[in-house]
Amino acid sequence: MLYLTELTSLVLMVLISIINGAIAQSNNCALLVLDPPELVVQYGDPVSVSCHSLTNSDNLSWRVSQEDVLSSDKQNVTWETENLTDWEIEPVCSMMVAGVQCAKSLPVIVYKLPDQVSISVVNHTGPLIGGKKYDLQCDIQNFAPVHVLAVFWYKGGEPVKNRGFGNFTTKTPSNQIVTLRISVGKDEENVQYSCAAKLKLGLLSFPMVESNLLQISVHNAPIFNCPATYEGKENDIFKDECLAKASPEAKITWEKDGKMVNSLHKLTRGDSGSYVIKAVNQHGSAQHNLTVNVLYAPKIEPDKEVVKVKKGSKVFLSCTAEGNPEPELNWSIQSQIKATGRQQTTLTIVSLADAGVYTCTATNFLGNDTRKVSLIVEGENPIKIQPDELVVEFGALASANCSINTTHHGMGWEASQGGIESVDNVQSLTWKVESLTHWDIKPICYVNTDKQWQLELQVTVYKRPDLVSISTVNHTGPMIEGRQYELQCDFQNVAPVHLLNVNWYKEKQLVHSDSFTDETKTLVNKTMTLQVSTQRGDDGVQYRCEAELKLGPKGPQPPPRVTSDPLNITVHYEPVISCSAWSPIINTSLKSYIYNLSGNPIPNITWYRDEAQLSFDMRLGRNDSGQYTFVASNAIGKSSCTTNITVEYTPIFECPKEYEGRENYISLSDCLVMASPKASVTFKKDGNTVNAVHNFTRNDTGLYVLTAMNKHGTAQHNLTVNVLYAPEIEPDKEVLKVKEGSKVSLSCTAKGNPEPELNWSIQSQIKATGRQQTTLTIVKVSLADAGVYTCTATNSLGNNTREVSLIVEG
Repeated sequence: MLYLTELTSLVLMVLISIINGAIAQSNNCALLVLDPPELVVQYGDPVSVSCHSLTNSDNLSWRVSQEDVLSSDKQNVTWETENLTDWEIEPVCSMMVAGVQCAKSLPVIVYKLPDQVSISVVNHTGPLIGGKKYDLQCDIQNFAPVHVLAVFWYKGGEPVKNRGFGNFTTKTPSNQIVTLRISVGKDEENVQYSCAAKLKLGLLSFPMVESNLLQISVHNAPIFNCPATYEGKENDIFKDECLAKASPEAKITWEKDGKMVNSLHKLTRGDSGSYVIKAVNQHGSAQHNLTVNVLYAPKIEPDKEVVKVKKGSKVFLSCTAEGNPEPELNWSIQSQIKATGRQQTTLTIVSLADAGVYTCTATNFLGNDTRKVSLIVEGENPIKIQPDELVVEFGALASANCSINTTHHGMGWEASQGGIESVDNVQSLTWKVESLTHWDIKPICYVNTDKQWQLELQVTVYKRPDLVSISTVNHTGPMIEGRQYELQCDFQNVAPVHLLNVNWYKEKQLVHSDSFTDETKTLVNKTMTLQVSTQRGDDGVQYRCEAELKLGPKGPQPPPRVTSDPLNITVHYEPVISCSAWSPIINTSLKSYIYNLSGNPIPNITWYRDEAQLSFDMRLGRNDSGQYTFVASNAIGKSSCTTNITVEYTPIFECPKEYEGRENYISLSDCLVMASPKASVTFKKDGNTVNAVHNFTRNDTGLYVLTAMNKHGTAQHNLTVNVLYAPEIEPDKEVLKVKEGSKVSLSCTAKGNPEPELNWSIQSQIKATGRQQTTLTIVKVSLADAGVYTCTATNSLGNNTREVSLIVEG
């Protein structure tokens, strides 16, 4: 049998007290079972949790917000509430075991789904610009707790990113802002973004709270999607395959050889060449080099129709043609090819047997053209005519001298005008007409020897047109941009028409040339037309047409030309706007906006905001920044521009004079600085510059002077900040050993804002109270005074406790 002495019993009691104290201090007593063991509850919902003791116990109870729920028996106690509204509640179930408190905490998460989730673009309104980066902002309002929040980002319905807040400890409702940096592609046009918030609470499933769909319009500088070359047939309509992708729509211009030209419409051979196509909008410009190749059938240049040569001499029959592709040429007689070449070929003839009609043929895959030449090979004709060819203007003097070096029986001239009878005893005879008026005259000099010799003088009679005029066909008044029109050039009394070349000019630039195939040699009236398409750049330009008689090397140089009076073109086109943002000072009127605008007739301007029409004289206030639209309209059409107007003004504070809130949760969200452009803000406390405070701590309490400054001025505001925080008890001994009968004092000091109330208690019996600091004094301590004493500090933000185990030794 083991006998315990009084001393041994005392030591054993002390050891049991220490062990039980350690168990109690762990706040996870193994003798207590909670059902449920943890709690996830929506704010305001009812709650019921039971606490079961595995042994008989004393004072089994729940401690919840300083209120105890005592058990009706020694093994079970239930805590219930109809409406849980304490965000930071920390229920503790406890009991006394061998005079020592044993406790277990109930983990509680009180949650609230967000009131609203919204998405926006940070510091930007209006379309986004391709190739730039922007921040999107997701606002999650009034939810709790923060650490279980997950935010999901979506683009076009597809997830792109998510974020959690596991390192945040805030339990009360708060607002959170999450940002996402995006890069806008240059090929994007319109995209949708959204964000969603979800509370992740273990295995529990909660619905996502989704934001609105953010419709984003993307503006881009022009990008060309074009072939490098274009090939088409003359007179075909140009198929514009050169697209400039841009938002807003770009203004397109064409240049050739450094000069502005119309875009192509009905192709002519003169359109072949290299073009620079430029596209410009408010966000940038682009250009594309396009090589145009216009294909057309061959055309042979006119030349002599009859060639006379002497026997034994060389003659060169030349044939020149243009065409695309380059034509193949051949000279033939009686279907026998005599010579071939490309573009230009020459046939050499030397004998009488070579006389006949020769045909030059020019061919490419688009067609062919021919020219015939009658070659007359003569023997040793003694007659010489000087000059051997005449080009004479109608009504002008014409003369040529016929000579011979041998004896004869008479010589003369046969001609429809100015003929001369046979004359003897002369070696030369001149044919002369003071005013040549026969169009198809063919003077022949003849000489009689033992036979009659003849030689014809080649004569071309021409007349400049009396009048060359230009006009539009079936149209009067202004032309409309983008439409096709026909110009007509009229020539009165001109001959010979087959030598008439028509040149079309736009300003000083030759845009087209053409000719006639009519072989009429007498006076005619002729008309030539030209198809044109109009652009706004054509407004005010002049077209002219010109008659040019190509009379060959024997004709006057330069060739005779007659030009029409200019045709002035007026082009009407719908307004064209180049948008630009505007940052006026406050009280500026809308009519002060500087327009980059063109249109014909002059456009009328109307301003709108949110589809409401505005007065042209409206003066802009500081709340008028935003997106505006102005519409320019005329009789042809209308165009609109959506522009950002940022009204600039000096800083203004919208801020309370006093600010009070909980530590780490208080921020200056209600203290706004209204300024445009954005103001730089400095903080001063006690005369010293400090950093801007985001989450206030207790040391931030005090008076602040806030100064805001931008380029338009400065403003100041005085702000008193009072930071509240829950009580904190200063640490001290956790175990105190005293002898029976001695005096003992238990001191407890706490700080907090508001000032906390303190009390000492044991087994729920309050022994002493005070503020900030209180002391429990036991003048003569007894063994019955041993136990766990609790100091509790309380203010409106919460409470804190410190426990001291008092061990009384006999």
